[in-house]
Amino acid sequence: MNMVRHTKPRTSTDTPRRPRPPVKVSLADDELAAAMNASRDLPYEKRNLFLQRLFAQLQLSGTVTIDAAIQRALTGLQQR
Repeated sequence: MNMVRHTKPRTSTDTPRRPRPPVKVSLADDELAAAMNASRDLPYEKRNLFLQRLFAQLQLSGTVTIDAAIQRALTGLQQR
C-alpha cells in the first residue's frame, strides 16, 4: 500500500524556536514558608496556578516584596 503524506510547505516562520533558558528565583526560608502558607488556603486545583502567578510576579519585578507578590498572585483565586 502506497500512502502519500500531504504537508504544507515549510516557511521561514515555521522554524522551531530555541528554548529559553530557565529562569531561577531564589527564596529565603521564610519567604518560601509564606508562599506555602498562602497556597494552603487555596483549593487543590488552584495551587499550581497560584505558584505560576507568584513566579511571574517575582520574575517581572525583582524589587517587589514576597508579601506583595503573594497578594497579586492570589488576586481572583480566593473564594470569599
